[in-house]
Amino acid sequence: MKKSVLFSLSTLSYIFIAPFAYAQTVQPCDNAGIFKDICNFGGSGLGVGGVLGGFVQLFFILAAIVAVIYLIYGGIKWITSRGEKDQVESARNHIIAAIVGLIVVFLAFFLINFVLGFFIKGFSINNITLPSLDTTPQ
Repeated sequence: MKKSVLFSLSTLSYIFIAPFAYAQTVQPCDNAGIFKDICNFGGSGLGVGGVLGGFVQLFFILAAIVAVIYLIYGGIKWITSRGEKDQVESARNHIIAAIVGLIVVFLAFFLINFVLGFFIKGFSINNITLPSLDTTPQ
């Protein structure tokens, strides 16, 4: 008990000891040439809403990928069932669950984006950009 109290107090002290960071703000450098990335190093300028939006965006992308993989798994299971009724039914249930999961993910995406857009300034997960074959790195 004494160790857990001591650990909790030390953890809380780390939170309250360093509340300030005396750092210099990032100065924009428009004519830095090839050193533009180095010049802007040190901050993204995102607030809490931007960071939270990034995490929510990552969660929804991962959830959609998992649902699509589950859908593919159900399709492969259906193909390899060889017409056996119980295996076909199991594969069908996998496919239905994957489609329902995708619907839930997309509805939650739009609902969270709509609701939290009112409460958190700068919260946006609308600008999802996925890389494609014609995308070149900047």
